[in-house]
Order: sequence, then C-alpha cells, then structure tokens
Amino acid sequence: MQKLRKRLSRVPVYYDMAKEDEQIKAIAKERNEIIGQMIADKNKGLNTQEPKKRIKKEYHCDTLEQ
Repeated sequence: MQKLRKRLSRVPVYYDMAKEDEQIKAIAKERNEIIGQMIADKNKGLNTQEPKKRIKKEYHCDTLEQ
C-alpha cells in the first residue's frame, strides 16, 4: 500500500507529505522549547500553578440550568 504524497485537484495542492512532515517537526520543536522553559522556571523557584480540578456537571432530565 502506498502513501499519499500529494493530492491535486485542478491547481491547488490540498495535501503535501513533505509540508506535513515539516509542520510536525516545527510543532514538536516548539513544544519542547516551551516545556524546557517551564522546567527552567520551576527549577529557579518561580511560582507555578497547581493543576486545577475540573468538575463535570452531570445533567439529568430534571436538571434546571441556573
């Protein structure tokens, strides 16, 4: 089975495998930079946020929104 490399419809390019690979690498690089900055700030002793618990509201047929 072959992978789709490019999909053309008349003129515009809808999918380009090389461009997709570049985008994935750029996103991974940016993510790693942000995580590195957060870890560095934590090690410096700066204030950090605690994870916030999200409470999901359960809806039933007799629930009234307020």
